[in-house]
Amino acid sequence: QAAEIGAVNAVNREHGKLIGYNTDWKGAIESLKSRAKIKGKKIAVMGAGGVARAVVYGLKGAEISIFSRNRNNRQ
Repeated sequence: QAAEIGAVNAVNREHGKLIGYNTDWKGAIESLKSRAKIKGKKIAVMGAGGVARAVVYGLKGAEISIFSRNRNNRQ
């Protein structure tokens, strides 16, 4: 997931190699899913940094609008 998201927030040593992961998306999505259904919903994401990219990754099945101060950061 980290490669698709483009951000790493956790690193593990596995078989002598450092492997990067992103856990932001899972925490955010689990929190959202405990309160509302995501699939088929229209969702606004404020920001386009690493955490925003992680959240967008987890919002599969939703219609997503990204709002960012910098037009070049929008996905």
